[in-house]
Amino acid sequence: MGADPQIRMIKELAPTRVVAGESPVCPLCGSSENNALFSQRGYTLMACSVCELFFIDPYPTDIKRQHEVVATHGYDDFQLLEAARHYEYEVQFYNDYFKLIEQETLQAASVLDVGCGCGHLLERLAVHADLYRVGIELNRQRAALARRVAGCEVSDVAIEDFPETRRFDVITLINVFSHIPGIDKLFVKLRALLTDKGKIVLKTGEMRNDVRKSAIFDWEIPDHLQFLGLNTLEFLAQKHGFEIQTRRRITLSKELFAPGKWRMEGRSVFRNKIKSAVSRSSFVLQLMEQFYELIHRGSVFSSFIVLRVANTVPGLRESDRECKVSRANGPNRIVVVAAEGESRKSIARESSLLKGPVPGPRYSLSDEESAKPGR
Repeated sequence: MGADPQIRMIKELAPTRVVAGESPVCPLCGSSENNALFSQRGYTLMACSVCELFFIDPYPTDIKRQHEVVATHGYDDFQLLEAARHYEYEVQFYNDYFKLIEQETLQAASVLDVGCGCGHLLERLAVHADLYRVGIELNRQRAALARRVAGCEVSDVAIEDFPETRRFDVITLINVFSHIPGIDKLFVKLRALLTDKGKIVLKTGEMRNDVRKSAIFDWEIPDHLQFLGLNTLEFLAQKHGFEIQTRRRITLSKELFAPGKWRMEGRSVFRNKIKSAVSRSSFVLQLMEQFYELIHRGSVFSSFIVLRVANTVPGLRESDRECKVSRANGPNRIVVVAAEGESRKSIARESSLLKGPVPGPRYSLSDEESAKPGR
């Protein structure tokens, strides 16, 4: 029997490297200094040594074709949740996160929800009668349900093609960042759609560079294209003219083993049966969380992030050029990344040329802690 054409499309999304020993290029900083972590479904998860982004290799180069796959969910080994079941998942999810998101919209006149799914966030925000609400959802079945439940405009075009006829005070990307190819194009578009005092609300994951494959039951690659490292957000914000207003991290284990999480049905029928059985015992979940932390020791975080438009011009300022440290090739090597218009350069020099300690990350966060950038 021939292969499913949608599956063939996925395998063709990005060309396989043909040069022996060629290192893939990070889609955020352009560096080829990276490490291979593990493979899944014929893709390798890479960790960039400069901006710390995790990204799959091969990475999709045809953004429009990738959006077609997302719209149809044409993935091997994935079962598409019916719109009604996905809506139930959203209800459970926003029981935990709606208050945090709502707080960021209280002073807003407009909100755009990118990847709005079945529209439950927009539905809840309808309690604010003066708030102009719009959603973007590529999956047409979910978009249709979102229009019905939220009672507002929901577009099924890609974010890159969304018209810039109106600017928004708040743009939300809830569990969406990992799915959208072309990070730079995405954030350029988001900035164009925001008001001068606008902000982006993200719910996504952040990981240490020693994360293990077993930390996530199924990484859902290639549906997931990239993940934030612990310091990627600083690089991303600086590059595209944003400041980090809020960052709240909790260890993933607290989410993974919450009883409500195990009652949510996902894509896999087999996993749903296991989750249903385990969710009936809180004692079992507690033991599983302790065992998980014993192995993975807080290497993955679930993060709630708010970025606000900065007053500075996008790009890494000269005073901040020494913003990224790479110890991939030993502790005595520092990689300096600079932005010059649309071009980037990477400079390596020995630590003997440095005076004082090697610069480290600007944030040190414990679980459930908020951070506001300071100089």
